Amino acid sequence: MYLYAEPLLGEALGVRTVSTQCQVGLSCLYSCSSLHPEHSNALALVADIIQQACNIYLLRARNRLNHSLSYELVENILVTQEGCPEGSPGEHVLIWAFFIAAAESSSEYHRTFFATKMRSYYHRLGFSNTIKALDLLGEIWNISDGSNWTSFQPKTHILIM
Repeated sequence: MYLYAEPLLGEALGVRTVSTQCQVGLSCLYSCSSLHPEHSNALALVADIIQQACNIYLLRARNRLNHSLSYELVENILVTQEGCPEGSPGEHVLIWAFFIAAAESSSEYHRTFFATKMRSYYHRLGFSNTIKALDLLGEIWNISDGSNWTSFQPKTHILIM
């Protein structure tokens, strides 16, 4: 949970936490995978998607993304998630990763895709923070001053998970 929550306290803390704790935060998925080998493929995909989202967060916060790399990284998450059908074990923890991908998205196709996935999670799980995250995405997409969404997110105090 701290992996999802600490970036809300500030971009510098978010960078430190995501860069040092992403693998630790994913250890639960790896443990579940060893306890339930029948779900190991699905859980490995979920862990991979979260790792990709962590990488996007770090690159954006450190101003190391250009348009083509950003598009490629978001597209990679989209392609990877195709291996996780709805209802796959652990796929409900992808809300944060899909928020990161959506926040980074510049194409209307990617934005619509990830927003639709998040709405689907909301309808299945009922967590109201998902709707608040969707509202936040609208604000992020409308930012016109060139600010990083990673610096904007802490001002919102919305826990996205």
